[in-house]
Amino acid sequence: MKFGDALDALEAGQSVKRSGWNGKDQRVYMQHFTGGPYEGMEPCFVLRNAQGLNQPGWVPSMGDLRAKDWELA
Repeated sequence: MKFGDALDALEAGQSVKRSGWNGKDQRVYMQHFTGGPYEGMEPCFVLRNAQGLNQPGWVPSMGDLRAKDWELA
């Protein structure tokens, strides 16, 4: 699917990935912050990397935006 479809899936609470990514089990999801010290923070994209670590603040590259190999993770 295209990035626009992936964005719709992210906003619906699903995780997405690209079939062209080399990192095994790498995926992106949208993190919503509620309550506690995170109250008032805007949602952000989080990359779950190949090492199993979450990296908040993921920003798609130009290649990611134009790619057609997005799929549900």
